Amino acid sequence: MVTGGGNHPHGADVSILGMLAAIRQDKLSTPTCAGIRNVLLNQSEMTMSATPSDPHDLHHDHSLDPVVAEALDAMESKDSFIAVGIILQGDPRDAQARFSLASRELFNQRKLTEMVWIGRAGVEFALRQAAAAASSDPALQIEHLIFARKYAFNIASNLWPGWGDEAVEPTTADILAAVDLARVHRRLVESESGAPDLLANARWLIGALRLALGQEQTAHYEFETAKSLFERAGQPACVWMAEGYLALALQLMGTMAGEGLRRYEAALTELRKQGDDGEFFADQLTTARRVFLAR
Repeated sequence: MVTGGGNHPHGADVSILGMLAAIRQDKLSTPTCAGIRNVLLNQSEMTMSATPSDPHDLHHDHSLDPVVAEALDAMESKDSFIAVGIILQGDPRDAQARFSLASRELFNQRKLTEMVWIGRAGVEFALRQAAAAASSDPALQIEHLIFARKYAFNIASNLWPGWGDEAVEPTTADILAAVDLARVHRRLVESESGAPDLLANARWLIGALRLALGQEQTAHYEFETAKSLFERAGQPACVWMAEGYLALALQLMGTMAGEGLRRYEAALTELRKQGDDGEFFADQLTTARRVFLAR
């Protein structure tokens, strides 16, 4: 995901085999709150997102898998249901990889609403595949659930305006869809492991999206919950990151602006003491504050 300065690396095109390999990498043992920082660094949970080095270079990627290219052409000339049908051709694992590739290309072209359509279809497909495999192949069921969890996270996080990418302008409907996908992600984390660091990431994302909708009190609750979970996970930089967003929510409430500003500045000071992770989160928090205070 590109932030304000666009200085973070963007991913290269990924083959179907490479995408499948990424999908099969479960990151439940991630020791830090990498789920959030990886999105910021454009290394989302499945390395799905990739933005052009120039945010305005929104050309179609002709190196795409031909089935994905056909699906995207169908979306433009026909409708999204035909596009999804094309993606679903063949092996379910290939279909899931193609959903990811199609979403990435749509994000590159800043077709965010279309990305939502494809993203929701991909999550629903994976959940249906998981349900079908539940009794016959538990390992395959888990694989599909992992895909659904990571894919939902990626689509939802790409729709948050707080990254500071001026070329990304999600509509209210897009952000509401992102909240729904973020809830799916949270539910799957809870059912899969309930690991506090992953659950904290999930609650943070919901809070961030609620903040974008002007729902500061709900966002405050989610950030407060994320902070508590990061404390349980023993991740101090992430604790202060969550505190910073909690404080930002207070600032945006109006009546709590003074306390929010005090806590926000304290969180920035503490983040700057937390090494590279802290510096990174402090910079992104500053970007988010600029974005939301300008509204």
